[in-house]
Amino acid sequence: MYGKDSTPLKNKKKLKDGQIVDEEPDKVYYKYAGQDFWFFLSQDDNLYREIIVPIDQEASQKDEVFKSAYNSKLHEMTQDFMNQFMADYQIDWTTLIDYVSKRNRSQ
Repeated sequence: MYGKDSTPLKNKKKLKDGQIVDEEPDKVYYKYAGQDFWFFLSQDDNLYREIIVPIDQEASQKDEVFKSAYNSKLHEMTQDFMNQFMADYQIDWTTLIDYVSKRNRSQ
């Protein structure tokens, strides 16, 4: 979908010793990238540029949904922290340290 590949025909195989040999005929394929990929699908030389606009719009919409959910969760967690570990607008360090470090009675 993106990138470049100056040799799209994949008909060679690199062996472990670095030697390059012809690939088996049933394993030969084309790997198109970037503009060549989108042209292969559509026969439109400019589709690779045109398709970015709706992708960007969709990403922007998803980004707004994510930011809203993220901010909501951040506020929820902040409120939970304040309710559980703050007194008189100060962190109650003893309660916080006990919460994260104190041994459970059942052990």
